[in-house]
Amino acid sequence: MNVLFKVSTKIALLIIISLGFVSTPCVALAEEMGPPKPNSIELKDNLRALGDTAGYVTEGVDEFTLAEQIGKYISVFLSILGIIFIILVIYAGYNWMTAMGDSGKADKAKDTLWRAVIGLIIIVGTYAIWEFILIRVLAT
Repeated sequence: MNVLFKVSTKIALLIIISLGFVSTPCVALAEEMGPPKPNSIELKDNLRALGDTAGYVTEGVDEFTLAEQIGKYISVFLSILGIIFIILVIYAGYNWMTAMGDSGKADKAKDTLWRAVIGLIIIVGTYAIWEFILIRVLAT
């Protein structure tokens, strides 16, 4: 009787799950076809011609200042550090989950996680300081 109940429960659960999949509507997230979009070079040339026609100075617009160049490099560097933070958090979480009662391995995972969080705080602080310097000091 007990085995029959387990089998019938599994069959009923399988039927319910199957009906759930069948009754769920299928949705296609497709974009409507429209006219072809111009590429960025054509748009840039059109905007430059429009600016020239309107009397604006368009020469040297694409040039960046030294502060903007340095800002780009710092942003890329901080982004890479953020990716490293995510990897460290995933690594520490994996080690903590697979410690299986080994307190040494769990403590090492906690230590890695805390160091990664401290690193993230340093990264966010550095980014905030750089943005303050870039906006307030170098932009004026």
